[in-house]
Amino acid sequence: MRRRLVDWLPLLWVFLLLANGAQGASYLIEERSDPVGFVVKSTPINSGAVYSSTAAALTVNAYQFAYWTLNGVSQHDSVGRSVNPLVFTPTADATLTAVYLVSTFDGDADGLLDVYELTFFGDLTQNSLSDGDADGFSVQLEVLLGFHPGLFDLVVDGGVSRRSTDNIDIQINQAYYLVTAVSDPPGLVGPVVQFAIGTTQVTLPTPVASVVGSNFVGWYAPNGTRADSPGTKQPAVVSVSAATTFTARYVSATIDADADALLDWYELFSFSSLSYTSASDPESDGLSILVEQILGFSPFLLDTIADGGISRRSSDLFDTNLAGYYSLQIASNPAGLQAGSLAWGAPSTSVDTPNLLNANVNGYRFVGWDVDGVRIVDSTGASAGKVSVTLNGNKTATAQFILDSIDSDADGIADWLETFYTGSLLGNSQTDADSDGFTFAIETLLGFHPRLFDTISDGGISRRSTDATAASAIIILNWHPEITLQPAPVSVFGSTPFSLTVEVSSYATAVYQWRKGGVAINGG
Repeated sequence: MRRRLVDWLPLLWVFLLLANGAQGASYLIEERSDPVGFVVKSTPINSGAVYSSTAAALTVNAYQFAYWTLNGVSQHDSVGRSVNPLVFTPTADATLTAVYLVSTFDGDADGLLDVYELTFFGDLTQNSLSDGDADGFSVQLEVLLGFHPGLFDLVVDGGVSRRSTDNIDIQINQAYYLVTAVSDPPGLVGPVVQFAIGTTQVTLPTPVASVVGSNFVGWYAPNGTRADSPGTKQPAVVSVSAATTFTARYVSATIDADADALLDWYELFSFSSLSYTSASDPESDGLSILVEQILGFSPFLLDTIADGGISRRSSDLFDTNLAGYYSLQIASNPAGLQAGSLAWGAPSTSVDTPNLLNANVNGYRFVGWDVDGVRIVDSTGASAGKVSVTLNGNKTATAQFILDSIDSDADGIADWLETFYTGSLLGNSQTDADSDGFTFAIETLLGFHPRLFDTISDGGISRRSTDATAASAIIILNWHPEITLQPAPVSVFGSTPFSLTVEVSSYATAVYQWRKGGVAINGG
């Protein structure tokens, strides 16, 4: 009896699964980047094998590499510097994230770029005057000299010192002019500067096709006209005759502002305008733009269908659920701040989200996970940094982020703090959710959890260092109770009753105890 190949496929799958199991356990290593798009790689590796990550590019446009994380934990060498590539022996599936920051950003205004602090120290606790290796060189001076701030440096008299600067452009001949390449939004390309003379052609930088949820749609001249042509292979070559700035324009990958069933970035990239719809056929080949998209054809090239031949087209890799599993989709709002992923599990099993507690992505602060629209909280009622999702159906876990500078209800508390701790903007700086006598503003200032009851006890010495700040005023805070009205002396005879009064000012609820001759009075 003859059987078709399709009849043998179930047996073939079983054979392959058994063969794979006989070779020992294997793990899946996922490489991603933050922001997304700079590194994307998935690699299976056998148990016991040593894995070496991609050597992450040190700079990508306006971003600079800071460090790798292994399952959310930053990786540094014995003297504190981040490692690149990351080499380790996996014992389970792992997610590696190459973390990038805008190369000019100093979020804590301490005179050190954030990317430098995170690369060499793993945190933002240093400042330009720190000297962690106690060699007499401040971090600011180590940066200037190109030294490692975690290695002790010793200066010895004698010798000759020479140091080369980076390459710089110097315009000696005034006949030359500048051609500059930038991007909109800024930072995704350049600025890149080159010199030209006369009427000539210059090659623009190769733009990243997709970054931080936006797609490249073309190069534009200062007058708003498109400098490259739809379908131009990058890098684009353009003609110039005078100083010019070309802008690489990026548009959100998900917006369809004219509601014509064509994403705006696709229309702008392909046609430089939003004048078409999904039913348009600009090259009159009988195939609408929608059909061209489905078939993967270019919408501005004439297509001809001829009889005969064999056609085969491979799809992208995708997950196929053959065992009745459920999925957990990871996403973020706004899109692109957390790498999207899809995990599978058997019914009633659990899948964990990444731990994003205290995550700060380009000024956006993590404020909590929601699963299918339901906010997930920890035992205190604050947002959970990591969620274990039970798969009793297909689920979507969304990491919510809010820009850290926004206080939309003008109540003195940043929206991200309110949302993280309470899930809403209903409170204000004077709210005392845990009834411990400390307002939301005071808890935030002290670094306390506004939903945990705090008790202040006498005794001991307390010291707290602030971050380096530049201030135009001095604020003096007295956290100790202050007696504002002392009890007045009273003269009495015999056992005549009398009363004493005292008034106290305190940020927290004050308690008191009357004493007579050093002995506590019951009920007083």
